[in-house]
Amino acid sequence: MIGIYFKTHRLPVQFLIFIAITALSRHLVIDVQHVSDSFHLYLLLSISASIFLLSGALFVLSLTASKYGRPEDDPTRDEKS
Repeated sequence: MIGIYFKTHRLPVQFLIFIAITALSRHLVIDVQHVSDSFHLYLLLSISASIFLLSGALFVLSLTASKYGRPEDDPTRDEKS
């Protein structure tokens, strides 16, 4: 992600969401071992719901990017800078 920032001087939100999904997934895999009471069950359900919500946000971002384009795809942007 740092390499992408230095190459493009932009930090796409999609990469941050990918990192958040990865972190939540790792937490979910590690926390599955400790499902002994109902609190942990609600915690696991909330983490799963968060991953699903972030996945939906990625879908919306990619859908709007394909429909409306991205700022880095604008050919006139290179002429202005």
